[in-house]
Formats: sequence, structure tokens, C-alpha cells
Amino acid sequence: MNSTSDESEILHIVSSFEYSTKLELLLLKLEENGIPKKHIVAIPLDKKREQKKGLFDTIHHSDGVSVVDLGFILGMILMLLGVIYGYILPIGPIFLAFIGLLLGFGIGTFTKYLYLKRKKNQYNREQNRGNSYD
Repeated sequence: MNSTSDESEILHIVSSFEYSTKLELLLLKLEENGIPKKHIVAIPLDKKREQKKGLFDTIHHSDGVSVVDLGFILGMILMLLGVIYGYILPIGPIFLAFIGLLLGFGIGTFTKYLYLKRKKNQYNREQNRGNSYD
């Protein structure tokens, strides 16, 4: 048999799906069942929509953006400074460390939140500028 007759025996199945992780698992299952990767084609039919991002990540979804990371870092630094200077000041190292932790966490989280909000607004302005039909 020549190669043209082999290609005519291939069954093509065409269907449309909304993109999801279940679709990815289905494609993986097809590969595990012996269908070569070169015979599977998956093409998204619509533009990728930006999902609404929550403030915190969950077990099932992570957007890769953390609001509290800077808060943890600044909280640790101010807590350390609170312990160091707490031995000098009459308020004490434990209480001053706790105050430093809360203050650093609050400042860091608020700063990161404002930064992400500003970055999101800039992105939205650039998208709106590119979509205008002047």
C-alpha cells in the first residue's frame, strides 16, 4: 500500500468544546489510548476570556499573583526590628515584635494591593486603547 491510501483510511472527528481542564484530561486520555499526538488537533474557537480574579487563591485555582507576599516579608522585617528595639524600649520585645508584625503585614499587603490594582488599570487602558475604532 502506498501512503495516500493510508491517509484516506484515517477517521476525522470534528467537534467544538468550551475550553476547560476536563478537555485537557480528555486529550491526555486519547494519547494514553494510543492515538498519536500528531493526529489530535484542538483549536480554541473564541478569544480567551479574562476570568474574574479573586483577592486570594483557592485550592482549585491560582492566578499566580499573591497579595500577601510583600505583607509577610515586611511583617517579618518589622517584627525582627521590634524584637531588637524592644530590649531597649520599656514596652518590651514581645509586644513590640507583635506590633511590628501587624504593622508590616498591613503596610505590605496594602501596598501590593494598590500596585496590582494600578497594574490592572494600566492593562485595561491599553486594551481599550487598542480596541478603539477611530
